[in-house]
Amino acid sequence: MEKDNNITLLLFKYSLFLLYLVFVIKISFFGAYRHISTFNKDLTFNIVPFSTIKTYLINYKYYGIHNLLGNIILFVPYGIFLYTLFKCTNLKNIIIHGAIASLIVEVLQCLFKRGVLDIDDMFLNILGVIIGYIIVLTAKRFHANLK
Repeated sequence: MEKDNNITLLLFKYSLFLLYLVFVIKISFFGAYRHISTFNKDLTFNIVPFSTIKTYLINYKYYGIHNLLGNIILFVPYGIFLYTLFKCTNLKNIIIHGAIASLIVEVLQCLFKRGVLDIDDMFLNILGVIIGYIIVLTAKRFHANLK
């Protein structure tokens, strides 16, 4: 009976992860401002750290904050899934996995002309992964203190 419950819980977790991936794809490739005509015909990218962040904060108050926070929040669940589902418990590995996932999204956005490959987006995505990791650690400590 307990083995059946473990399998059911695992299937539930993987189903949530799959739904999360679908959500990331929808937001990253088909969300607001993701029309192909919005971007140049050439591949576009930004490799200058913090230039997009600075530009958004100075020139595009509402859209900038929305975009910056969106890049962070979108990857918080990934940090949670890395720890809880894939048993990735080392901060260094969490950061590496977050960087790889973010790089994949950024490169695909650029190649499919659904966005700009932006180093700042990667920084923000990785920050989101780290926040997800911290949420899990905090929840575990809180749960341990309740016992």
